[in-house]
Amino acid sequence: AVYDRHLRRVRRALRERRDALVVAVRAGLPDARITGIAAGLHVAVELPAGVDDRALAGRAEAAGLGPVALSALCLRPGRRRGLVLGFAAHSPHELAQAVRTLAHVISA
Repeated sequence: AVYDRHLRRVRRALRERRDALVVAVRAGLPDARITGIAAGLHVAVELPAGVDDRALAGRAEAAGLGPVALSALCLRPGRRRGLVLGFAAHSPHELAQAVRTLAHVISA
């Protein structure tokens, strides 16, 4: 019973965090597309064609963020461009701020 309550609480917190990240990405990065299933601890965000996701991930890291370039995880180079964003360790407020910072990095 204690473990079940813990799992429900963790699932609810993760769902709130993912939802906050999705809302922030849709508002702050309107040209991006969220892909994948609504589960796990990360969100894949596909970026428009022509965006160098590895360079973008490097600039985002320099700004204090920690995304992973989606192309770095693909077996075939050039297939998908985007970022993998983790949300498990951050509050909804922190996630919204991180997306605002990412949007600034992209536009710079």
